[in-house]
Amino acid sequence: MRPLVLVLGAAAGLSAFVDHCTAAAPALGFLSRPSTPCAAPLVSCVQTAPGAGELAAYRGLHGAAARGDIAAIVGLVSAGADLDAPDGHGRTPLMVATYKRHHEAAWALIAARAPLDHVNNLSWTALIEAIVLGDGGPRHTAIVGALVAADTEVDLAERTGTRPLGLARQRGYGAIARILEGAGARP
Repeated sequence: MRPLVLVLGAAAGLSAFVDHCTAAAPALGFLSRPSTPCAAPLVSCVQTAPGAGELAAYRGLHGAAARGDIAAIVGLVSAGADLDAPDGHGRTPLMVATYKRHHEAAWALIAARAPLDHVNNLSWTALIEAIVLGDGGPRHTAIVGALVAADTEVDLAERTGTRPLGLARQRGYGAIARILEGAGARP
């Protein structure tokens, strides 16, 4: 079920996917809510939003997803939490975050699968992209903070040999530079 979640989420945009999955979808029967609360086969139960009792009982990654607690998600994933662990009805933490419309938490769970230090064809990592393509504002600073918290390699240089800290300083992104300096990055 997870690949379907990712494909639809990527194709339609996460917020559209969240709205789609939490409303009945008669044209896509496998995405619609069953008429009875999870007496249906597991694949239908997965498509039923967790109830208040289930949400209150969630612990670990499911609990963090239900609360939209990104810091807890990052910490639990770093500690080795299973992103695909199902609840009693087969829902993964990503599904729980999606049902609760915690967009940022859902994205954190999706990005948790990505290799943080992947180098693209421009020789940029996600950290370098957040600096080069960013504006140094709060959103991009938060992205850099999340990448550093997730233990990205802070000294991988781009093609010309410039490291992330050097890029941040060149662009005058003081808050980003301070995050990188705090993580031990070299200029």
